[in-house]
Amino acid sequence: MAQPYNITAISRSQTLAELIINADELSGNLLGTLFVVTAFIIAFIVFKANYEGKRAFAGASFLTALFSIFIRVLGLTSDKVMFGCFILAGVSFALLRWGD
Repeated sequence: MAQPYNITAISRSQTLAELIINADELSGNLLGTLFVVTAFIIAFIVFKANYEGKRAFAGASFLTALFSIFIRVLGLTSDKVMFGCFILAGVSFALLRWGD
């Protein structure tokens, strides 16, 4: 009987990056995207403790855009997610600059 997932690939990982890439393959290529979303939420909560909402959103967007480059280099997410993070950062900076 065939197994639905190849769980043996995790034991062949020699480095942490290989382990994460194998875990991403097992999760249906969602692990990198979830890393980016989680990084945004954590950064927003941390910034919100010290700054107003617009500044916290802009700061979290900027850090997430930088983090998405790293995740993209590892091959854990697509170009769409990375460019989406940069668009979100650009929009948040525009709202911070020209908003109310």
